[in-house]
Amino acid sequence: LRDRLVAEYSCYPIFLDIKLAYRVLDVFCQSILSPLFHHIIELAEEGSDACWQWDHWHEYERVNKMFSDLALTSVAQGGPFAATDSIWVLDYEMMLVPHYAVRKNPQVLIGFSFLSVFPSTEVFRVLPVRIELLCALLCSDLISFDLFEYARHFLHCCSRLLGLEHRSRRGLIGVDF
Repeated sequence: LRDRLVAEYSCYPIFLDIKLAYRVLDVFCQSILSPLFHHIIELAEEGSDACWQWDHWHEYERVNKMFSDLALTSVAQGGPFAATDSIWVLDYEMMLVPHYAVRKNPQVLIGFSFLSVFPSTEVFRVLPVRIELLCALLCSDLISFDLFEYARHFLHCCSRLLGLEHRSRRGLIGVDF
């Protein structure tokens, strides 16, 4: 199947183990990140899927690294990446990809698009890994948001949680990181 997807569609799939995919995408992303990003903070019972578990975070890191590694696998090694390529990353399921990509190839250009809400600082700060997520996102060369309000929330998080300043010029806002 992989060879067919590559040959016919130039699509380089990652086949995750079903249990890993469930824990990362359904449990961590949908039960922890998605509600939080939509300004919903729930009190979860100990041991429930909606309760923070460091194992799920480590699996999220692992899956993000897998995607980053594949995206940067060179054409010569059977991958999709050529030296002049850029990487475009979509949404909160892959927030660590820019970090792993820059560590592997500091020259790569990375764009990141948030397709969902970015929460206010007051909500984002409840995440135990808030600093790691912000720093990973700031490894991107460009970050886009659907609404200015979400960009403003991101900038406030960078300012309040990391002490970073931002500047505006001709409709673009930059953060020095």
